[in-house]
Formats: sequence, structure tokens, C-alpha cells
Amino acid sequence: MSVTAARLAAVSRAFTPETAEPDDSSVELRLDDAALIGLAGEYVRLRASQTEADPAAILAIFLAFFGNAIGRSAHYRVGQERHYANLFVLVVGDSAARKGTALTEARRPYELACEALDDPWYRERVCSGLNSGEGLLWKVRDPRGADPGEGDKRLLAVEEEFARVLGNARRDGNSLSPMLREAFDRDTLQNMVKASGGGDEKATGVHLSIVAQVTPVDLNRYLTPEHAGNGFANRFLWVFARRHGELPYPEPPAWDSLKDFADRLSEAIEYGKTAETLDHGAATRELWKAVYPRLSSVGDSMVGCITKRGPVQVHRLALIYALLDQDTTIQQHHLEAALALWRYSTATAERVFGDRLGSPDLDLLLEVLRDAYPNPVSKTEFRHHEQGPWRRSGEHFFRIAICSGFARLQRAETGGRPVESLVFIPPAMRMR
Repeated sequence: MSVTAARLAAVSRAFTPETAEPDDSSVELRLDDAALIGLAGEYVRLRASQTEADPAAILAIFLAFFGNAIGRSAHYRVGQERHYANLFVLVVGDSAARKGTALTEARRPYELACEALDDPWYRERVCSGLNSGEGLLWKVRDPRGADPGEGDKRLLAVEEEFARVLGNARRDGNSLSPMLREAFDRDTLQNMVKASGGGDEKATGVHLSIVAQVTPVDLNRYLTPEHAGNGFANRFLWVFARRHGELPYPEPPAWDSLKDFADRLSEAIEYGKTAETLDHGAATRELWKAVYPRLSSVGDSMVGCITKRGPVQVHRLALIYALLDQDTTIQQHHLEAALALWRYSTATAERVFGDRLGSPDLDLLLEVLRDAYPNPVSKTEFRHHEQGPWRRSGEHFFRIAICSGFARLQRAETGGRPVESLVFIPPAMRMR
């Protein structure tokens, strides 16, 4: 087997269904070294031993900053669609997970790079305060009348209290959620409510990225099933963060090495600003064909809804890795790096949400199945369960549990009407 074929087989196996023995241990969260390539990987490795911040969080934030700094030119085509380098990154971790430290570590080189480029982006276009769709539109608005509008359509929203954003998005009449969903996919935003002075507010050429932080407690409190079902949540790259090590005196980066790195980063930013269409190389195409079916096949659970946009997220990550290398083509190792980070993101969703289906009734059904495992639970037992809401509409709930891949139907012959039961499927035995 050739080296290329061996690499292809190894990466593809990570997205191939496997059968395993039941395993009740928590989801493993480990960032594959394949994600640590190019300038991004170099910087994460440089800081890994000198900070308590999670390397995965530093990496994801670093990539999001780069994707916004280069603006809306470089892209990858999928049919008639163009995928640009803007990412929405959500770092999930408890209050001691050093999420803020990861943000500080990731953003420092961009401050220096923008100084070297005399680019006001870092000072003026990295901000916070996602309160409403109208407020977002104002920050990227087009000229109208005497208003000159905003000339720089790059905008990176840094939200260290994402629970507040989720709370705003839940308010009746707030347009933040649909506006964010639109900004992830397209470059044109519009408010159809007539503004004072006449006319509609409009923004074209918008290039929005988000870096947000949240604790698991706040996430479970404010993230609604509607957020998962309407595509809001799956536009984010989910990254679990933990405190790494104990460093009473963390070391700042040596100035000379940081300055040298920032100079090389500024060169990559300049290249990214002028690049246009990047295509897959031949080996990349073969790898993409091998992993695409698995990326596109997800269930209807909360995890499935949140990871449903896998192909888009991987495209954008691979594009950013290629641009950091100042490459004209998305090479196989760029796609491998993107897939490695996406696997970590998927594991994050599994760790945070587990078997939740986004419905209290369905979640209770699965809890009953899980408690009974490995024994089946008959439909008759379900209908007489003291907490079960399934007496009238049990068939509907059972079909969802089966289609979501969390349970299988079992029929036992009795000489008369077969007894139908559901059997819980442990995570390690599902399609991985």
C-alpha cells in the first residue's frame, strides 16, 4: 500500500462505522496531533507548556481570528455555493477552565501582526455586544443618505458571556438568531423594518465571525431545543476546554520569538486577503469522497442537530489551514487537520449533550431504556410507566428513538400477537 493510500485509509477509518463492546465511560476528548499543523499548530505548541489554557481552545480561536482578519475573498466552491473563512467558535468549559486565558493567548499575535500591517482591524473590528439583529446590522451597514456607513465589513464578535447572547436570542421579537444564521451563510443582511428617515437598513459584503465562551451550566439553562433544531447551534464549532496543568507562574512568550511569529502571521494574512478560489488537490478529493458520507449522516438527537453542518465546517477549517500555509490548493494534510479538529468538536457535543434528544418526553424515554439495559422494555411497560407521557402517542416517540439510533425494535413471538419492545443501544455500539 502506498503512503498516500495508507494515510487515506487511516483517516477514513475515523469516519467508518464500527462495532464495539458497551462502554459506559465518558466521551474521550483528545485533540489529534494532525490538527496542529502550519502556523496555527506551531503557535499552539509554542504556548502549550507555558500556559494552563487548553490547546484545543487556543487553536480554534486562533483559526477564527485568522479567518476574519483576511476578509471575504478567499473561498472554496461547492456547486454554486462559496464557503469563506468566517467561523463561529463556541468554547465550553467550567469557570476554572481558563477559557479567557485561551482567548488571550490566541489573540496576542494578531495584535502585533495588525500593527505590522498598519491594519486597524484588531483595534476597530474586534468587539463584543451581540444584543440584537439591528445592532449587528448597524456595525456593518451600507451607506445611506448622509450616513457614510461602515467601510470595513469584517467583524469579529468576542462574547465571553455567551449565555447573555442566548438570552437575547430567546426574547420575543429579537432578530439576533435569524440575523446570525444569515451572516454565517451569506454576505448580505437586511432589516425589513423601516428605519427612521425612510428606507431599509442593509449591509453587503459582510464577513462576520464569532468567538464565544460559555459554561455547561449556562448552556443547559439557555440553549433551547429550538436553537438546535433551527440551525443556530450547528453554525458553531463546539470546543470543550479544560485547565491544563498547574502553573503558578505561567510564562509569557519570549518577545523575539513572538515578534518573529507575528511577522510570519502578517505575511499569511496579506496572502489570505488577496487569495480567491482554492480547490482540492487530487489526494484531497479522494479523502473527501471517503469521509463525506459519514460527515453527512447524523441522527436527530441534540448531538446530531448540532453536528449536522459538518461538511461546511470542515470545508472552512481546511480552507483556513491552506491559507495559513499560503498555499494555492487545499492539500490532503489541510483536510486531515480540519477533520481532526472536527472530531474534537463532535466529541465536545457528545460530552455536553450525551443522549439528549431535545425533548423532555424523549429524554425520559431514553432514561428508562438506559436504566433497563441490557433488558428490553415492552411497549406495554412503557404505557404503564408512572412518569411516562407515552400512553396516547407512544408510537410517535418510539419511531423517533429508533430513527435517532438510540434504540432498536425487538419482536418476541408469543404464538399470537408479537410483543414489541425497545432495547437501548449504548454509545459505543452505535454508528460512529
